[in-house]
Amino acid sequence: MVKFNKPLQNATVTLIDIYGKPVFQQINISGKSFYLKSENLSSGIYFFKVLESEKYSATSTVRIF
Repeated sequence: MVKFNKPLQNATVTLIDIYGKPVFQQINISGKSFYLKSENLSSGIYFFKVLESEKYSATSTVRIF
């Protein structure tokens, strides 16, 4: 589960591998959390990008085991 500091409205979350390739994207996320289904992802480090209505943008790193 991924939790956010503030509630999101109609946000898009993208997970990007270390080569810059988007490997997961979910659109229309609203609320303070969502479930990231990682069973189809290889173990490793990914970049996590959140874009909300072209106004709010955040990036972070995620480690999948």
